Amino acid sequence: MRSGAAQGKALANNTFSPQMLPATFVVNKDGREACFCPLPEDTDGLYVLFFNQGTSHGSTKIWTDASQLGETVMLPVLFSSENMSDAVLKTQMLRHMHALNAVVVAVDCSKEVRNAFCRAWQEDLDSLGGKVPAGSPNSTSVGILRSNGLPFGTFATNIRAHAELRRCWRLLALALNRDDPFPAPPRGASQPAVISSFDGILYTKSTDNFTGLKAHTDTFPPPHGETGQLQALAYVHPPPPGVLRLGCAVAFYPAKAHSLWRDYLLALVTRWSTSPDVDLRKSPLPGLGSKQGRGKHRFVLGGPYIPKKDAKKLSDAELQAQALKLPPTLRCLAQAACQHKTTKCKPEEYFKQWRSSAHCAKDANNERWQLLQSVGKAKANRKDFSANLLRSAKDCLNRAHRFGAPEKVHAWLRDGGRKRRLTKIILQPSGQVTKSQKKVGHVLTFHGKTKSRR
Repeated sequence: MRSGAAQGKALANNTFSPQMLPATFVVNKDGREACFCPLPEDTDGLYVLFFNQGTSHGSTKIWTDASQLGETVMLPVLFSSENMSDAVLKTQMLRHMHALNAVVVAVDCSKEVRNAFCRAWQEDLDSLGGKVPAGSPNSTSVGILRSNGLPFGTFATNIRAHAELRRCWRLLALALNRDDPFPAPPRGASQPAVISSFDGILYTKSTDNFTGLKAHTDTFPPPHGETGQLQALAYVHPPPPGVLRLGCAVAFYPAKAHSLWRDYLLALVTRWSTSPDVDLRKSPLPGLGSKQGRGKHRFVLGGPYIPKKDAKKLSDAELQAQALKLPPTLRCLAQAACQHKTTKCKPEEYFKQWRSSAHCAKDANNERWQLLQSVGKAKANRKDFSANLLRSAKDCLNRAHRFGAPEKVHAWLRDGGRKRRLTKIILQPSGQVTKSQKKVGHVLTFHGKTKSRR
């Protein structure tokens, strides 16, 4: 493992000319920001930053200049994870998460792997005519791309399939008391039934006007305010010439919840990019004004796709049939998700399962604990609890089932009581929300001067 201090010393002594690098920062429990991005002298390979969306985070510029180095605190990096046992790696990752709210792992220090990822990215670019279309849903200022099916392309698919990345995700998820996202495959199947997000591509060229994102916390709409999902940002290092950052945002979940399974297949057949919540966020077609003469800008990776409005009308059987007609690279993802039987969440049954599991804990708000017990007995009503609290409890149980995250129930119990959030914290509603819910705590593009609502 290399510490943040060691990284700083390496930067101060580097022989590279000073340059700006886009970095992700996470705020720890002491309110201090710590950044991460692979540095010029780092070993070639794939680096992954793990953190929870419910932690205050954002992106910023750092400079490989010794004169500005004292202002930058870097996250430490775990190396040689492949040489650690599962028990040791799980302990180390959990220790970093508790201390720093994030953990960085060099999951593959290999020049060959790095070159393979760069070739895959170039193949995706060549399919679009050699460059990424400008304009929404792509953002050069934030450095995230979502258009033309890029989250479904060869580059993103290969990153999500990386064995050591999946191993690290699984061990961290289990250490955080989540369900196993890669359970043993059923009889006759070759791979586990797993669902992944089709989130944005992290891509910034040296000519882009990268400004980053202010510190924000992803949350679900009021009144519950429960935090977002575990997320991984995978960085390919070094990026291709003329590129400052190349990577992909990744999230994995077990294929248990029917609603998540359906959203996953909808993303596959429509090629809409998703957030870590696997909800459909951005159309694959970039907004470039006139629909005529776009040429390659209208090309969508992954083959033919179905318009979102039509796909949502399909029955589960019809949706599955369409997904299994996709090209091989996407069809195998649909097959893995379809080989396992999913269920619809019943809050009463899920609470009973949670209570009988190792995740159950009673060191929590008494009113909320009594409410969950009433939900488990199907006796919760407005006479005893407020409407907002009732909805909050059932929403929490539904999301715990949907994302294979029973620790969300315990977190909801601990968060009992009213809290006043600091106005400096920007709350970004997550998941499928209404326009009015989106306004709560939202500062336009995180660059506005308006204070967030409490």
